[in-house]
Amino acid sequence: MVLLGPCLRRSPLEEHDAVRTAGDVLQAVANHLTRLLLRQQLLDFNSEEKKVTNFVPKANLSKREKEYLADCFRAIQDLRGRLTSEFSGVF
Repeated sequence: MVLLGPCLRRSPLEEHDAVRTAGDVLQAVANHLTRLLLRQQLLDFNSEEKKVTNFVPKANLSKREKEYLADCFRAIQDLRGRLTSEFSGVF
């Protein structure tokens, strides 16, 4: 499992128990990405232009959200590596 950066509050991606399933990590990642995207789409919808996209500007993210997003991508990369080695036999 990827060791996540230090923060005041523990990230949902961190291991709270000795055993953490890949499903738990993917669920936490999906929840975070969905929340960021939905928040941005609501802002887009409420704007004058009303052009809703799937783009979330980096400037609209807090420092904590950027760090957590990086943690999410590291967790996905780690899981992909484990799946690749498990199914291909390459270590």
